[in-house]
Amino acid sequence: MLLPPDLQDSVTQALKCGYWMNGSFILSNECWRISSEMPLIFLCWCASYLCLATIFSDIKIKQACTFRARCRLPAISWCHPGTGAVLARSSQPLVGLMMNMRSISDERLVAALWTQLAGIKERRRLYIADARPRKNALANGAMGGGSESSDNYSQSEIVFFGIDNIHAMGESLVRLRDYVDTHGANSSDGMSSFLEKVMTGLGSFC
Repeated sequence: MLLPPDLQDSVTQALKCGYWMNGSFILSNECWRISSEMPLIFLCWCASYLCLATIFSDIKIKQACTFRARCRLPAISWCHPGTGAVLARSSQPLVGLMMNMRSISDERLVAALWTQLAGIKERRRLYIADARPRKNALANGAMGGGSESSDNYSQSEIVFFGIDNIHAMGESLVRLRDYVDTHGANSSDGMSSFLEKVMTGLGSFC
């Protein structure tokens, strides 16, 4: 499909699952597509485009996005050029206080991320990484948010990284910057603990 010039480099660098030919982006397999309905880019919070499974139409995408906070549906941010496996990013699902709300459209959208791998017929395990501590995710349920349930997302495993909220991360970054300015780069002043949690969480997928 044809994209505006200012989006071409970002799509190529982020997805790494296709190439440009005569001004059009050609995906390296038939599992994914770039949405041709440009208003949909406002549903995606981490990129200027929307890459999704070919089996999902733009109409179905609109239906699914209402189940995510601020309509930030699972958007593909990286694609392995060899296997077709993807990383997708989204906001929390709106499961509510009792953690019992669900969306079939959202579940199908998430399932499509791992059942459409090129050359792979069998289903693989779906890993859902939640950067928050588990208790924070449960507390968000009181405000309508929450976290996914492995009962609703087939063959899934939920992994909580246990990282504090963005305000704590921002404060830690400020302390790190101040310390490095004064003492050099020999101490992270707390930032290393966050990185350790990320690496530990990622280790659950390997």
